[in-house]
Amino acid sequence: MKITIVYGTNYGTSEKVANILKDKLKGQVTLVNIKTSPNVDLSKIDKLIIGGSIKIGQIPKELKRWINNNLSEIIAKKPYLYMCAGEEDEEKLKAIWEMNYPKKILESAVCKTFVGGEMDITKLNFFMKTLLKIVKGKLESSSNLKDDSIENLSNLINSK
Repeated sequence: MKITIVYGTNYGTSEKVANILKDKLKGQVTLVNIKTSPNVDLSKIDKLIIGGSIKIGQIPKELKRWINNNLSEIIAKKPYLYMCAGEEDEEKLKAIWEMNYPKKILESAVCKTFVGGEMDITKLNFFMKTLLKIVKGKLESSSNLKDDSIENLSNLINSK
């Protein structure tokens, strides 16, 4: 089984989740950071997983561009989607999915999984630190990665 995980990451959380999934999945798993490797041959894989981090409500622009440029191939693969974000509110998460992924991708996806997020303030620039302090009222590193959601996603992928 050939599995490719295509991810876009801002500060490393989506890559961290991709590596956790890689260790849990059965088969030959290839990781692709879309920011550094924008050309992905989807014709030679059996399963596609797409992961994105959220920064100011948006997935990385490189991931969005790749999705839009490969729409029909992605839909045909019936992808598994995961999102890394600090947001917990179900309605807001639904809006983020809909704002970032074409409707046809969301409809063809086997699943859309929210896996939590992390914030390492040492990786933020001055602007992002200031914005975070204004929006959240505090400036501290945090992690709310959802191990159970990652485990459930890997079990679903392995079972299909």
